Amino acid sequence: MIIAQLTDTHILKSKAELQGIAKQRISDLKRCILDIKNLPYKPDVVIHTGDITHTADRKEYQIALEIFKTLEIPVFVVPGNRDSRSNIRQVFSCNSYITGKISEPIIYAINNFKVRLIGVDSISPGSNKGYFCPEKYSTLDRLLSAFPTKPTAIFMH
Repeated sequence: MIIAQLTDTHILKSKAELQGIAKQRISDLKRCILDIKNLPYKPDVVIHTGDITHTADRKEYQIALEIFKTLEIPVFVVPGNRDSRSNIRQVFSCNSYITGKISEPIIYAINNFKVRLIGVDSISPGSNKGYFCPEKYSTLDRLLSAFPTKPTAIFMH
């Protein structure tokens, strides 16, 4: 199985004072996507491991989603410290793997590939650092225990 990873794209909506930076980040993500599409061996999936956006604005997620759609292969995302669970859930609602209540950590397993994929949200309440609490550990343990012999890749920010 071939997995391509993206991280820290920090997509930024275009404000007058940041227009150049915003355009560059969008251009960089489009170039990465084009590079992935032009690989001699196509990935089975692309995983984005957080900080999809810079300010967690819904419009920034919509920009990223539209760019991801051009890949024509599955793209899985988990939030990073600059991301918003609620906006990811709203914008990426077309992806059935993102379930749960708006404020709950986004933790999921994708079981329909040769390698099982487990995405783990590392958002910290009240901090911009990563956070792995007993609740997340318990959920991860439950997911791993469900298929103990299947090769598994765990991804987080």
